[in-house]
Amino acid sequence: MLIEGASFDAATISRSMRRHGLPSEASKRFERGVDPNAAYSAARLVARYLVELAGGTLSEAQTVAGALPEVPSQRIAVDLPSRILGIEVPLEPVVRILTASGVAVEVDDAAPTLTLTPPSWRPDLRDPYDYVEEVGRKIGFDQIPSVVPQAPQGRGLTAGQRARRAINAALVGAGFVEVLVFPFASVEDLDRLGVDATDPRRELVRVANPLADTQPYLRSTMLPGLFAAVQRNVSRGNDDLAFFETGRVFRGLPSTPAPVLSVLGRPSADELAALDAALPSQPRHLAAVLSGSWRPTDWRGAGEPAGWQHAVALADLVGRAVGVVVERRATEQAPWHPGRCAELVVAGQVIGYAGEVHPTVCKAFGMPHGRRRWNLIWTLCWPWRPARERSRPFRPTRSRRRTWRWSSTKRCRPERFGPPLKPVPEPCWSRFGCSTSIGDPRSSRARSHWPSPCASGLRTAP
Repeated sequence: MLIEGASFDAATISRSMRRHGLPSEASKRFERGVDPNAAYSAARLVARYLVELAGGTLSEAQTVAGALPEVPSQRIAVDLPSRILGIEVPLEPVVRILTASGVAVEVDDAAPTLTLTPPSWRPDLRDPYDYVEEVGRKIGFDQIPSVVPQAPQGRGLTAGQRARRAINAALVGAGFVEVLVFPFASVEDLDRLGVDATDPRRELVRVANPLADTQPYLRSTMLPGLFAAVQRNVSRGNDDLAFFETGRVFRGLPSTPAPVLSVLGRPSADELAALDAALPSQPRHLAAVLSGSWRPTDWRGAGEPAGWQHAVALADLVGRAVGVVVERRATEQAPWHPGRCAELVVAGQVIGYAGEVHPTVCKAFGMPHGRRRWNLIWTLCWPWRPARERSRPFRPTRSRRRTWRWSSTKRCRPERFGPPLKPVPEPCWSRFGCSTSIGDPRSSRARSHWPSPCASGLRTAP
């Protein structure tokens, strides 16, 4: 009888098992890793049992092929467990714990250091800090006190954070609904937008491991995602829409590859600068889209369709939120309709566009183009500080009414309380341009508090 014992490579077993689709108990065991020294010991143990229990005779001839992998040794300082764990750990417990785990420990009193050699069945002990973790687990993590670092004094929100919150609050207060879409795109999306080959939006950044092969790039514009959200809602019978999204777009291919940094220490300033140079441009954008009716037809009268006035008024609203004045000039830019597009200018710099989407683009994205659909794309510069609120918030005046209660045990005359009070009329909400109803932000009640664009002195054409 020939007894054979062997040790197999874990990665090779796992790959072969999945390739051929033949899982077994042995494959599950070996793909998790087995002590390589156990093969020879197991074969000798089987031979001894055959001699003792079956009366066999053991031959001295044996064949040993291959060599065992070298076990790495580590030299650590005696006080390393104390410095990492944060508690005082004497030398004796450290030696006792590591010896009980099968580690060969040699103490050098002159250094003082510990030379550690792990057993063959502990392939996880490869780093000095692995031994510190072993000591900490055997001592008990509950014995290690929790030391919370002292938090630095807060400085409040940054200018960019205040600007983002002010813009989001202004848009939500105007009746818009924030949506979040995946930041992925494809070349076909830009083709449907009618973007030229020389447009900067054509400089796409490809994802190394995309979630879907149909969208292997990071978005360079936020419009395809919003158009997809509009198409999905319109297909479900929801035509009156007011969406917006804030996020980053990715443009420009990196000129230099990203460097591979070392894990032995903190990156230097030059290495961090090289990493930043290898990243594409990632500006933060705001995009909004209007569709259908801004205010539907109801018992109060005819509805108000969403038009260019609302898109331009939205740009003015965002400008006031960050404390800038937005100017408008007629221009042509894809995917907007020629002659129905306005560029938004702040301090002589073009920061965005507003206008009507071209019917061809609406048809390409599956959006109904029989009704006007206006949208706005706004490039945000977060260093702008939001304007301070100078006007005091309006608080409705309480009506001074008094409830009289008469007691049957003691007579009380009204003359003792002086002349009767005059009732105060209810506050007129319409004069302040706000609404008392709370409901769906897409409904006309939630949007009725936004003043009409015609009342703010806007022009009749973008």
